[in-house]
Amino acid sequence: MVEYFNSKAKDWDKENYRIERAKAVAEEIKNAIIINNSMSVADFGCGTGLLGFHFINIAREVVFIDSSEEMLNQVVQKAKTMNTENYRILAKPEVDHYNKYDLIINLMVFHHINNVEETISQLIGQLKKSSYFAFFDLDSEDGSFHGEDIVPHNGFKREYIRKIFANNSLSIILEKQVFVNKKIIDGKEKNYPVFLMIGKCA
Repeated sequence: MVEYFNSKAKDWDKENYRIERAKAVAEEIKNAIIINNSMSVADFGCGTGLLGFHFINIAREVVFIDSSEEMLNQVVQKAKTMNTENYRILAKPEVDHYNKYDLIINLMVFHHINNVEETISQLIGQLKKSSYFAFFDLDSEDGSFHGEDIVPHNGFKREYIRKIFANNSLSIILEKQVFVNKKIIDGKEKNYPVFLMIGKCA
């Protein structure tokens, strides 16, 4: 999987829908949470940073976390272009056990992760008190979204994610569909809704 994302990194942002999707998610998060310059934001499974860079000028720092070296290289190049230094990159496939965050975000990441419950629990363990975890991924689908590629999860039933939030003492402050991926399947356009769920720590 890492090799796949390494090979796609340079051209990842050429698909406009990815840019539009990240913008839509960022706007919903900003509407739900007041972001300020004292906050540390972690973009988990950041890819090229399409979501995290929406917070780069309003948070104290954005930590970009990804296991793909080439994706992180794209993050660094973007930061140089923007002439910004309030960011860090973390080349780990899982979590950073040495930092505490005010907000953890992600964009279409968890359907690629085998143990979703364990990973979310570990990430939530890195949040400060009264901080936020934002989950964004596909609603449950029939497996056609990735075509012949095999991924651990064909989207998620929302009740499953709600249960994970509850088990980790997160109270849900927002749950809604914020974007629809569209693909041509067998000559017909098919919709793949994606949802955002934001939880707040006690």
